[in-house]
Amino acid sequence: MKIGRGLMMVFSIILTFNGYGQNKKYDSSLPREGNVEFKDTLLSMVTDSFVTNLGNRPDTNLKLTKYFKYLGKDAPFIIRAWTGDPHYICEYPKHGLIKDKIYSMKICFAFKHKRGLFSKDMGLVLSNGDRIVFRFKGNIIPEEKE
Repeated sequence: MKIGRGLMMVFSIILTFNGYGQNKKYDSSLPREGNVEFKDTLLSMVTDSFVTNLGNRPDTNLKLTKYFKYLGKDAPFIIRAWTGDPHYICEYPKHGLIKDKIYSMKICFAFKHKRGLFSKDMGLVLSNGDRIVFRFKGNIIPEEKE
């Protein structure tokens, strides 16, 4: 059982960039899987962070995976995902959430032809009344042509 949980943790990471001042070329392998350090809690959810800084990234579309754990005692389901266009939560669990199980959601960003600093709130509304908010920020720069 412990080995199974350990393996599940190994395949459940997402790395986020810290800061807008990156001078490196964008790493197109984002996100990467591995261990997620669940350290940020809001109501009945825990994740690596409810604020994700994408850093400098090219003005191309992105599908980002975020991992979270449900901590509550009941088994609510996600009523809906909310956001504003053009970015949205494109995949999330459509069944009851079980305590301490790791879930993932995918966020689809439409950065094409959008440049500059951005900050976007989006989230999940649970059937138990909880409203979980995630913030994504970064700096959209022109795509490098090789």
